[in-house]
Amino acid sequence: MSDWDDTLARARACLTGQGADLDVRAGMAWLEQAAAADHAPALLLLSDVYEQGLAPIEANRRLAFAYLDRAVELGHDEAMLRMASWYRQGLGVAVSLEKAFALNQAAAERGNPTAHFNLGVAHEQGQGVSADPVKAQAHYQTAAQAGIAQAQHNVGACFFHGRGVAVDKAQALSWYAVATAQGLALSQFALGSMYLDGDGVDADPVAALSWFLMSAAQNHAPSILVVKRLVSTLPDEDVAHAGRLAEQFPAQWAAATEAMRRARH
Repeated sequence: MSDWDDTLARARACLTGQGADLDVRAGMAWLEQAAAADHAPALLLLSDVYEQGLAPIEANRRLAFAYLDRAVELGHDEAMLRMASWYRQGLGVAVSLEKAFALNQAAAERGNPTAHFNLGVAHEQGQGVSADPVKAQAHYQTAAQAGIAQAQHNVGACFFHGRGVAVDKAQALSWYAVATAQGLALSQFALGSMYLDGDGVDADPVAALSWFLMSAAQNHAPSILVVKRLVSTLPDEDVAHAGRLAEQFPAQWAAATEAMRRARH
């Protein structure tokens, strides 16, 4: 850890009151010292403070942008993601999907998985770049392999629908299952739909209901509607069995997530 990392830690402690007395002005003074030395994480935190405001520091979008811009110049990938979001949403700057794309591309070149996910979305939807499903799938795949649940779901959807790759329902099922290990409601719904329709798997309404129950528990509206329909049509013993299956999965999610975490480290 560098001396400026220590300075940043002291600044955080003062700003949050965790590990030191709450003293925002002192925290800002520590941050400004580190920022003056071009410490990129300090520049990013200063940008955050000025973007949101932190009493008694008033929000100042101009200063927030200036600190963020310097962190980007220094090659800080998280700062690139933040600025890309500003350009995508028009937060204090004119909307520019092209600039957002370029910033995400620069962050991806530094190995940032969230940037790869964002590039996947951009290529899929034609945001700041021509739509290209092959490139979208490739970026989603990179982000998925880094453990981003939504990217894992999107890879599954690419294989299910044949977007950028050949249709492969087995691969779709596999990637949806990986995302459910992180409790992603969209993937639970997708697996439920596959089992309900017998699409790529043998039809199994009990397994389908178990997945819909898990997704509905997260207030996923389409799942709630399907659950109501299945509960009213399936035998009571099947509904009870589906409920027991759904109760077993949270522990399995935790075990699978821990296994993925260990595999990445």
